[in-house]
Amino acid sequence: MFYFIKNRLISFKSQVSLNEISGSFGDLGTLIPLLVAMSKENMIYLPGAFFWGGIFNIIAAFQWNIPMPVQPMKAIASVALTDGMTPNEIICAGLITSSVIFLLGITKTINIFNKIIPIDLISGMQLGLGLNMIKKGIDIISNINSWISLDSYTTSIIIGIFSLTLFRFKRLPVALILFSIGIIFAIINISRNTLTIVFIPIFPPIWIGNSLTLKDFLNGFIKGALPQLPLTTLNSVISVADLAKELFPNNYPSKISIATSIGIMNLVGCLFGGMPMCHGAGGLAGQYKFGARGGLSILILGIGKILLSIIFGLSLITILTVFPNNILGILIIFSGLQLAVNGINKCSSNITIISAGIILGTNTWIGFVSGYGIYIIENITYIECKKIIRQKKLYLQEKLHLQQTVV
Repeated sequence: MFYFIKNRLISFKSQVSLNEISGSFGDLGTLIPLLVAMSKENMIYLPGAFFWGGIFNIIAAFQWNIPMPVQPMKAIASVALTDGMTPNEIICAGLITSSVIFLLGITKTINIFNKIIPIDLISGMQLGLGLNMIKKGIDIISNINSWISLDSYTTSIIIGIFSLTLFRFKRLPVALILFSIGIIFAIINISRNTLTIVFIPIFPPIWIGNSLTLKDFLNGFIKGALPQLPLTTLNSVISVADLAKELFPNNYPSKISIATSIGIMNLVGCLFGGMPMCHGAGGLAGQYKFGARGGLSILILGIGKILLSIIFGLSLITILTVFPNNILGILIIFSGLQLAVNGINKCSSNITIISAGIILGTNTWIGFVSGYGIYIIENITYIECKKIIRQKKLYLQEKLHLQQTVV
């Protein structure tokens, strides 16, 4: 273990660069809006979510030494914000989802999903999720409702053009530049609104909820776990593993290790003040897009989250609430674009396009079921066609044989 850690630290030292630092910010566009929104509704404890997210970032950095993200479970977060869930129901949804994924990992049955799910459908999921992220970024910017201010349509257009220009220079830490601009805007907003930032060291609590009841587990399963399970299995295990293999062909994690990682980190984190977390193809694509190539980016992000959690405490919500929407929207748009491009590059069959379109119009679960249904129909049709061709071939052979016999 000592030599493993030593070798990892040596590897991290060799990765030091502005690009690696920039890449660590590539997934913040997804992380910050969900955490802030849920915290404002008293569904999660923000310092605890940041603290445990940071712990698992550091573990992922040492475990795989690639920019493997640790992000909120999007289906659970979405249902909680739209339909309403109590903190205990969110915890139970995370525990149920992670338990199932953990079992799929340790029993290696996750490989069954890998064999029966076609690459076309995985590409469709990546394309659909990427387009959804782009749509989310546009929605965030469109809700600004201002043309002249620091956080306005005008500054969004200027920063968007500025970002596209910066992307032409591959060595520039684009996400770091955007995040720094966002922090400057946030500080200006804080001073204008005379908000108070309190630097009181606080350690996240060991337990934040009441005793879990059967009703909590039942509601957590129906509301959160059911829509989250297919998304976690496909996007957070299979899709992210395939994307990692594509981006890092010489150093990529197995689906089994990713599944067990999701299980363990939630079985611990959800019970100690965190929120349901997973790994995701969108986060990996975003961090890679902004320059991350190794585990150092995730290590930096993890340490940053822990320090923010302990030093700022509850003032985190004040800081992130005033973080400009135009920066968040642009971060999400570029991250989604990277994921969508990866999906298109893999495959562009009917299944890919149709499933992506359905995901964009409805949700991941319906898109997956529809795409898989088309895959089954196509397979049945293909088998039937082969059967008919084989029968015709046999008929022609028999007819030819009879003609030769007569002659």
